[in-house]
Parts: sequence; C-alpha cells; structure tokens
Amino acid sequence: MGRIRLAVAVLMTLVAMPLFARDPQFIVKNSEGREFWLCFMKNFREAAKGMGNPERVRLQLFLTSSYDAKARIEVEGVKFDSTVDIRANTVVSVTLPTSVLLKLSEQPERNAVHVTADTLIGVYGLNTRYQTTDTYLGLPTTVLGTEYRAIAYSKLSPELLSALTIIATEDETEVTITPTATTTTRRKIGQPYKVTLRRGDAYTVSAIYESIGLCDLTGTLIQANKKIAVFSGHNCAYVPPKVDACNHLVEQLPPISSWGKHFYLGNLRERSKYTYRVLASQDETRVFEDSKLVAVLRAGEFHENPSVGRHLQITADKPVLVAQYAQGFKNRDSVGDPMMILVSPTQQFLKQYRFATPINGDWHHYINVVAPTTSISQIRLNGRRVDSTQFVVLGESRYSIAQVAIPFGTHIITSETPFGLYSYGFGFGADAYDAYGNMAGQAFLELDKMVDSLAPTAEGSKSRDAFVVTFRDDRPMDRGIKGLKVLATTTLDATIPKIEPGVPQISVRVSPSSPGPGRIVFRMTDNADNVADYTVCYVFDSRIERYTYVLNDGTNVQCASDKGWFAGLYGSVVHSYHTSDYAWTGPTAAAGSGTDQGTGGW
Repeated sequence: MGRIRLAVAVLMTLVAMPLFARDPQFIVKNSEGREFWLCFMKNFREAAKGMGNPERVRLQLFLTSSYDAKARIEVEGVKFDSTVDIRANTVVSVTLPTSVLLKLSEQPERNAVHVTADTLIGVYGLNTRYQTTDTYLGLPTTVLGTEYRAIAYSKLSPELLSALTIIATEDETEVTITPTATTTTRRKIGQPYKVTLRRGDAYTVSAIYESIGLCDLTGTLIQANKKIAVFSGHNCAYVPPKVDACNHLVEQLPPISSWGKHFYLGNLRERSKYTYRVLASQDETRVFEDSKLVAVLRAGEFHENPSVGRHLQITADKPVLVAQYAQGFKNRDSVGDPMMILVSPTQQFLKQYRFATPINGDWHHYINVVAPTTSISQIRLNGRRVDSTQFVVLGESRYSIAQVAIPFGTHIITSETPFGLYSYGFGFGADAYDAYGNMAGQAFLELDKMVDSLAPTAEGSKSRDAFVVTFRDDRPMDRGIKGLKVLATTTLDATIPKIEPGVPQISVRVSPSSPGPGRIVFRMTDNADNVADYTVCYVFDSRIERYTYVLNDGTNVQCASDKGWFAGLYGSVVHSYHTSDYAWTGPTAAAGSGTDQGTGGW
C-alpha cells in the first residue's frame, strides 16, 4: 500500500471518441454508451487508518462525452439521485456517499450505481482510501454479455483477498457461479451454484483465507441467462506476492465473447519490471511469449509471469484475457505501487482516443502506444506527429511500441490505422509511493463470431551467410502457424525450427548446399487450415556480379538468373604532330621551317 496523501485521484482515461462522427447512432461499439451498471467494491480494511486518524473511503465517478450531455446517477439502496450536465469534451466528477461501498458477501445489495445519459458518454470510477487507490473503466450495457471469467490476484492476509461482484441488468436474472477458491460461505472450488437477482442487485463473492493455496478467484466462471455487469479484483494486493506494498485492484470485465488472441505489453516507464497474467476460456489454450510456448491452459486456468523486464508479445491460439500489473514499491525500483491494467487485444484496437491525466500534482504521466510498425508515421498526439524515434519494434512482430511522456491535462491521439493505448503514471515528491493505470478504451467486437480466413504471410531478409524467411500468422483474427514443409528444393537447404502449433511467427534459414543457382518451395499452413506457398530463388545477378536470394509468392516460379545486357563503344585515336627546322643543314645555313600533323586510327 502506498504512502501518499489522499489527494491523488483517478486516471480519467476518456475512451475512444470518434471525432469524425457527429451522429452518435453511427459510432461503432466501444466503451461509450447511454446506460451503465457500476459498483464500488471493498477497498482495504473497513477500519483503515492513516497517520493516526480514521480515513474514510472516497468514491467518485468521472463522466465525459464528445457531445453536450445530461446524465443521471442513481443508487436505490442509499436513495442517491443526481443529475449532471456534461459539456462536450470536458470531464465532470460526481462524489458518491461512502455508504455506496459494498459490504456483504454472497448476499444481494441494492448498492449498484445506475448511470443513464441522453447521448453517448464515457464513465470511470475511483475507489480510494489513504494509501490504496484504484480506478476502472465503466462498460455500457450495449457491450455486456452473459459469460465471464474473473481475474484478480493472490491472497495477502485473512482480510485482504480477491473478490468479484455481479450486477443484474434485468429482473429474474439467473446466475451460475463456479468458484476457483473457497468462498466466505464455504462454497467449494469447482462446484457451481446458482443465484437469482433482480435488476440492480449487486452480488459479491469473496475468497476465504486458507493456509494452503492462493485463495484466488481468478478463473471463476460466471454465466447468466441475461446480460450482467461483472467486476473483479482484490481488496489490497502485493504484486508479486512477497513484494511490499499493497494497493486496491479493480476492473470491470469484458465478456468472454470479446476476448482476444494477440496482445502487446510494454515496460512501464520508470519501472524495471512488471507482472502479467493470461487467463484461458477454453481447454488446450496455447500461450506464447514472443515465439516461445510458455503454457498450455485448461479453461479457467491462468499463466503468470511474475517478473518481466522487457516489451513482450503475448499470443494464444484461442481467446484469452490479459492483465498487466505494476509491482509494489519495494521491488527495488522505489517507485509507485501495484495497479492493474486489462490489456486490449489487437482485434479491439481503435483509431482514436481521448484521455486525461489525473489531478495535478507531483506526477510523471505516460502513455504506451502500440501500433503496426508501418503506421507509426500516422500517429498524432494533440495534432502533432509522435516522434517515430521513440518507437521500438516488439521482438519479431509487426508491431512497435513507444513510451511517451505527457503533461497534465486532456489529450487526443489519432491514427489512420487501429492502435492500442495505455495511460499510466507514478507519483514523486509529495505524491510519492502511488501509481495509476488504465487502458484507454477498446472496441467490443464479438470475436467468437469471426473466422480466420487469411493465409499466412512471409518476408525475407539477408543475414551474414544465409537468407532468413520469417513466416507470420499474427494478424488480428489469425490463429497462429500449424505447420511448414518443403515441397521441392534444388541445391538449397532450410533450417526449420520446431513448430509449436499456434506460434505467431517462425524464422527459417536458407543457405546453398552447393555452388550455383538454387530453388526451394515452402508450404505453410495455419491453425485455421489456410495455406500459403512461397518460393525462394538463389540466382546470379549480373548487375552486382554475385548470387542473391529472391522471395516469391506461389510455386509456379521460374528461378532464372539475370543474364543482363551490355553496351559499349571501343576505338583508338592517334594524333601526330611534327615540326622541322631547316635553318642549318650541315655547314650550310638556310632559312625556313615546316610543321605537319594528322589524326587517324578510328
């Protein structure tokens, strides 16, 4: 838990606002909407104290819109009802009574927060006590679903454990919960149970402390017959488990139908390491760090890498949910404390985002921008091009990442090509020992209804003594490489690595086995059984007077050397010049001289 004064506030990451659209009806589904069901989960301990004085919890909503809007906030259980006006492109904060905080476990409460508006708005929530703060991005009812899995973190103490909350958006909502940890009412691991909720009920499930195991609700399956909103996190977690200090963790979860398969995680500026988790929705889900298989998961299982010190490509052959965590202050960085960011998959990237930094103070604010390498020249921050030298390529992938420092205030970032954005910051000086972070929004396409219909791709590059062909299957809907074989070869050898089905890319070295021209034909198949053929020719290029490699699409390729053509003009020119002086001939003097010259020999 951080040691900052309470003045730090929420990251008000304002979701992607389609700046070109004036009619909200034509905006693609994202994290904006006209209706939201939200909540505020338990944060740290009920008797939290700071510097010897009782410290009350502080609960706030932040609302924004690209349009002039009117929003209403209601909490039936505490009889709270407030209407606010939102001017276009501004942020309005609403403070809620502390009694809105959820307190019960496995009992419905009428403390769900209902937000409605007359046009599209974005909503963020802030839940803070002294030294423990977190925020979440609110999701509108239009993107909610009926099936979720929770993501949280490991136990810390008997009071500080993982939890999840379910909110019904309609009456007679039947919910089936299959917990991955023993709950406070002794519901057993892996045994589903049902509850029926009314519209606006908030139902919290908390883990109970046990000496053995993680006591972690990550992977808990939540299924309903009607749309529900689901939140999960931790009262106050150490990340990793033995690194001080703790912070509250909370996020509103996307439904499983909008999970993805391709993710890019970047180092957090000022921090040397971070932690991440990958949660599976289906059995036999293969998870890769760059091109290395790191886990094969069953539905509801997660893979955690507790300490990563580099930019990382995470891919899976089936939909997954990915969370990135900043680590505690005592991980040797002496910066910040834990926070949790749900990472947006490339399939849900947007072309524009509007976001704002937290309340002003002693803060360093940053954004991580993840974009296809070919598109980085298109990215504009507040109308100005982002310096391309700040981007670095993410491993062998098609994407690059930049960590960009930004000043306090509201910002707009756009591109012609969809990209990902994460906003975060770390306090210093008077605001030291705290952190914030959020994804800046995403689309909510239902990926389970989309298919991988694109064949794999290839690109070639010359190395010192060979030709390297990189085969890729890493576009938004791609499911990864299944296999690669050589159909034919003449005087060329290929070094093919072991292929783990689902790997996003592989590199193959091609080299000559004997002098002279050569040819090799590859066939690559992806996990959706799309097929692509490529031919590598090794031919003599008379222009540079050496053999070179050429990568071609297809198999019907004639690998002919370039014989070239020559033009020249040859000749010889002789020019003679002769002078004679006749002034003396022996003993006789004579006046006169002569000169002769001529050209010949063409």
